[in-house]
Amino acid sequence: MGVFIFQKTLMMNKLFSVLFFLIHVWILTRGDAEVSCQLGQSCILPCSFTPGDDPAIHWIQLTLIKAKVHSYHDNKDHWVHQDQRFRGRTSLFKDQISKGNASLQLTGVMVQDEGRYQCFTSTITHKNTSLLTIRIECEAEVYCQFGQSCILPCSFTPGDDLVIHWMYWKPTQAEVHYYYLNKDHLEHQHQRFRGRTSLFQDQFSKGNASLQLTGVMVQDEGGYNCLARTIADKGGRCFTMKVYAPPQKINMKQTENQIICSSDGIYPEPDLSWSISPPSSRTFQNTTRVQETEELLYNISSSLTLSDGEDDLDYICTISTPSNQRRASWRRGPSVKIISGEATISCSASDSSLKGFSLVWSFNQNQMIVTKKEDDEQRVSEEWKQHVKDVSESGRLTLQHLSADHEGTYTCEVSKDEETNITQVSLSPAEESNNPHVTIIIVLTVIGISAVVIALVFFCRRRRRNAQRKAAEVSSVASNTEIILNRISEEAPADYGAVRNDQEQQAETTL
Repeated sequence: MGVFIFQKTLMMNKLFSVLFFLIHVWILTRGDAEVSCQLGQSCILPCSFTPGDDPAIHWIQLTLIKAKVHSYHDNKDHWVHQDQRFRGRTSLFKDQISKGNASLQLTGVMVQDEGRYQCFTSTITHKNTSLLTIRIECEAEVYCQFGQSCILPCSFTPGDDLVIHWMYWKPTQAEVHYYYLNKDHLEHQHQRFRGRTSLFQDQFSKGNASLQLTGVMVQDEGGYNCLARTIADKGGRCFTMKVYAPPQKINMKQTENQIICSSDGIYPEPDLSWSISPPSSRTFQNTTRVQETEELLYNISSSLTLSDGEDDLDYICTISTPSNQRRASWRRGPSVKIISGEATISCSASDSSLKGFSLVWSFNQNQMIVTKKEDDEQRVSEEWKQHVKDVSESGRLTLQHLSADHEGTYTCEVSKDEETNITQVSLSPAEESNNPHVTIIIVLTVIGISAVVIALVFFCRRRRRNAQRKAAEVSSVASNTEIILNRISEEAPADYGAVRNDQEQQAETTL
């Protein structure tokens, strides 16, 4: 009988042990209350219990190795087993313990204090366990641009024996920069920060413990902690670094019946939207694709399908991130003809001054013609120097010495601040006129000129023939007169001289 009772008692103890373990696991895994604490400041961790006699309060940090934070029983604090990291930093509100207040005040909050805590309270009649999680909050945010240098600010009260310790602590912990005994100690610096950090040592006497970080990467984003300590002062600062890479340039081009808008190297992940000006009731189909690069930046591209007969519209592409936005518009300008080897292409419909804007003219979207910066500095590419005649203040481009090789698409890109306007113009040789009225006029003119020429030739020939006929008649009269005179001289020699003279005079008169 006694053996049976013993076995039953042993079984009941085991059941109670299992039940206690399950209750303990449930307590540890249920939802915790969260407490936000500022780095370097004091923070109160709340805990309450049912008042009673012989109260005991135990605070424990639930790390991989449980760290005892504070113990109170027998009406006094017990520091023997307190973790060294919490020495001199914890206290209870003893005047309120009798009211059931077991809250803990933690001073000089550090990065390592973040995590889960357990508050265990007991009296003669009650036991209670509560859990909470400390979240370290930073009082400021610092924005750093990708690829650039960035200064992380930190200050302290100047004094002797200066120690500066920079830590990256969120989402993981890594040593960034350590300075003590009047020099840097980078033996334990995380590899990712090697060769990229420096302090302003010439400004330590002014209390400047700021850190300069070069070549900012997306991986640098997160929480940073600066601890600056001297004999006279022990200070610190925590903040969150946010990395950004704004869209530097938006590319827009036409491919068949689509307009493609794209931009590369953006962070964080951007949004892309399309709009039409003037607003149109028609629906335009578009497809957008986002790709992440090895540097954790984003490339974005979107294609918009065009509709026929919509030449007078501006297609606007907007790319934005939470802190930056850039916009570009694309329009098809009127076609231009090459006349006598020259052509003038307008950059915008308004022809207004572009002073203070940057201007780029290109041929077939890949060959640079001329660039004009915001300070009006102009540069023409070597290949186009003989062809660029003038670039007006409104961006209008005048070309000369053009041939069939220069037929194609000319693109004008105007940029200022966060906006880019793109105009594409087609250039082609002037066509010969096919107007039938013009053809008839040309033919009649040729016929008229030909008739006049023929008439002049006929008139000249006829005049020449008349002159030749008269000359022949005169020659014949002279010959006949000569014959008559010879005969007369033979018949009447005495009068020959007189008669001959009379005949010669008559012949001259006739001529």
